Amino acid sequence: MTIRKKAEVDETIKSGLEIEEAKHSNVVKEEVPQAKEVVAAPEVANLDVHELRKAETVQTLIYVGPSIPGNTLPQYSTFTDGFPVQVKAEIEKCPFIQELIVPVSNLSEANVNLGIKGTKEQVMYEKTLQFYQGGF
Repeated sequence: MTIRKKAEVDETIKSGLEIEEAKHSNVVKEEVPQAKEVVAAPEVANLDVHELRKAETVQTLIYVGPSIPGNTLPQYSTFTDGFPVQVKAEIEKCPFIQELIVPVSNLSEANVNLGIKGTKEQVMYEKTLQFYQGGF
């Protein structure tokens, strides 16, 4: 008895040759590795419309540092969709500014931290002041 792979048997049967031999041979099923891709399905069905809209909203940020000379970046400026070109330029000049831009939901905590010596916000505030006063 001849042992052949299923693909060979199928080809033989299709071509019409050796049909009787194919009937009497053992067919070995060929294992083909399958690529498994796991895709997480969004659980939209479990969310109500209000929660879905809340997830789509853009987060508003606020600058809690000192006002920058030339009124380029006043203290408590808010941003909802990125930063204007002039603010990006100031962040490039003085990277401490980036650390003083926080989500509006964290404004209260950031203001408290500005008054506590040694906190990130207080240190970045002082470094920003020094930078614009010519200390860096």
